[in-house]
Amino acid sequence: TQPPPLMCLEIGCGSGYVICSLALMLAQTGCHAECFATDLSTSATAACAETLSAHNVEHVDVLRMDLLSALLPRIRGKVDILVFNPPYVPTPDEEVPPSQWVYDADGCRINAAWAGGWKGRVVIDRVLPLVDKVLSP
Repeated sequence: TQPPPLMCLEIGCGSGYVICSLALMLAQTGCHAECFATDLSTSATAACAETLSAHNVEHVDVLRMDLLSALLPRIRGKVDILVFNPPYVPTPDEEVPPSQWVYDADGCRINAAWAGGWKGRVVIDRVLPLVDKVLSP
């Protein structure tokens, strides 16, 4: 019998190179995987989709959402591989002056993607409570 497919999730996929590489590596080993990539930015999800297309990867669903909010009911307790490279650099809220902010089409600030807020944990602290809800046993 064939093992059930793995479920993979990348939160904050950006360019898509990490989820693309993961999907390609799993396919090379003969492992079937259902993969998801999420990002709040339309520019990032478009870039991720382009990366996947350029490498002929078809089995990754790219979704625009805040972290994994809308996906949680579908993936609860099913994620075997979770990839997350959040902003982690400790920065004050005004690390980049408002006059220098650059926005994507959705109004997301993209020139401070590394800025993790006070203690560098703003996004990390939002994701950690969800990890035990999504990871498979």
